[in-house]
Amino acid sequence: MITNENQIKDSADILSIVSRRVPIKQRGAQYKGLCPFHQEKTPSFTVTPAKKMFHCFGCNIGGDAIKFVMNYENKTYPEALEIVAAESSVIVEYDKSAVPEPGIPRQNLYEACAIATSIYALELQDPKNKKAIDYLYSRGFTDPLIEKFQLGYSRGYCLAERVGNKEAMLEAGILGKPDPDSKNQDLYDPLAGRVIIPLLDSLGRIVGFTGRKLPGGSDETAKYKNTRETKIFQKGQILYGYKFAQEMLRTARKEVKRDLYILEGQLKAAAALVAGFAGVAPGGTAFTARQAALVDYLNPETVYIVPDPDPAGIHSAIKTACELRNLELNVKIASLVIPDQCELQGKIDTDDLMAAGLPVQFEHTDLVEWLLVTLCSKPFNSPDSVHKITESILPVIFAHPNPLIRDAEINLLSNLSGTSSITLAKYKPGPAPAAATSSAQTAQIITSLTPGCYLCAALLQQPIDNLISKNTGDLWYQMWIDWTQIPLPLLKWLRRIAMVHKHAAYYKIPVVSAIEKCCPADSPQLNYWLALPEIEVASLDLINKLQLEAIKYSKENKEKPS
Repeated sequence: MITNENQIKDSADILSIVSRRVPIKQRGAQYKGLCPFHQEKTPSFTVTPAKKMFHCFGCNIGGDAIKFVMNYENKTYPEALEIVAAESSVIVEYDKSAVPEPGIPRQNLYEACAIATSIYALELQDPKNKKAIDYLYSRGFTDPLIEKFQLGYSRGYCLAERVGNKEAMLEAGILGKPDPDSKNQDLYDPLAGRVIIPLLDSLGRIVGFTGRKLPGGSDETAKYKNTRETKIFQKGQILYGYKFAQEMLRTARKEVKRDLYILEGQLKAAAALVAGFAGVAPGGTAFTARQAALVDYLNPETVYIVPDPDPAGIHSAIKTACELRNLELNVKIASLVIPDQCELQGKIDTDDLMAAGLPVQFEHTDLVEWLLVTLCSKPFNSPDSVHKITESILPVIFAHPNPLIRDAEINLLSNLSGTSSITLAKYKPGPAPAAATSSAQTAQIITSLTPGCYLCAALLQQPIDNLISKNTGDLWYQMWIDWTQIPLPLLKWLRRIAMVHKHAAYYKIPVVSAIEKCCPADSPQLNYWLALPEIEVASLDLINKLQLEAIKYSKENKEKPS
């Protein structure tokens, strides 16, 4: 943990830091230029050296030098601090009491993944491996697309032959050790004979790989195979295509909807991206709460799930929807439109259409309507359909944390099914198909004032007069919360606090009244934080400080609230 962050902030020359990266010209006390965070023709990006702040009046991104580096270079808060310190000639001081992480440093693992990516790319271009690049060509991947997605090929032993630091490759999961009983003790590539798809984290660093089996391979081997999980790669914490989708949403014109599509499989997501849709894929794992937090961080208008039309795909789509709705994201279903001129047979996906040179388009359906049509048979008010409604649809609706959304969906379900809305509203369903019921809800009040709890109290006790930004309509503090890194239990509490604040600001009622309206089950805990004495007023510095402390506390005390 960095202990002299205030010194780094005080020493930062925001004009120097920004001007190294963005062309800006002086206009009185300010400097102006084209915003690096969205497309524009008229400069709306300003730097005010006297206040040590930047702000864009077009996309409303703003903050200090640390925040600028975080956004511009896709860095975490500690990484941005280190960069600003280096450019400000300040020596970074670390907490010496912290226990160093065992094993090879993370940076060495990132470098090993980057080196492996380069080698895989060279192997793909080798004439001896023509079958691999021919396969990608047949799937519609041109040379520019292959370069964009950093695709490659592993022929086996290509890494062990070319790299010196094999220990880093081993710990990064890129190389494997044979069984001790094996006669051949040479290190091997677990993804040998496969097309290689690099996997990136939310900051754009390569952390692992997926190997796609070539046609004609053994039917006994899986079509897709990942490198093993390591301390920099956990399948449930990344989304394939995330950085591409983030850039598409960030640079989208104002008249274009900021929609995100979640597909099953990396190549399907890549095909959606090529077609102009911001697509991501969980990649070989059930959709997790951390992946939902990544989606939330992108701030999409609507999240469209593109399910496979088989029972497993439908079940996966429902679980994914529950995780996303738990963070109050607007979730709908998208179905692939098959063009009339398509002659393909069987199950058709986005990458199949791209391979055939056909357009990729989607049609959209409300989640409740899709659930009803997919799970039930007409007439929808028959005993069999009503059983499905009570068993599978109502749990999804009642798990949503916003009572207004629940009421609207009950009315929609009533209209579509011909079932009484009063009866539906009275029904008490069992748990949703996913762990969508908030783990934040608890009968016991958390009284320990951990960093995360202090952050909740500080945010709750703010005056509500200036909570909402006039430019964006969002809460001022939401853009400063690192939704991708903070502990999940804390994230869920912060989402509830944000919901309470929006309700209080919109209806112009006290926070305590908004708590009772929005989160009655959580009111004991929220009211406890609201009434705590001697809590510091929430500020940008306090939010950043408490977030870092909460992340550290969570790692050291996994069994306790953060």
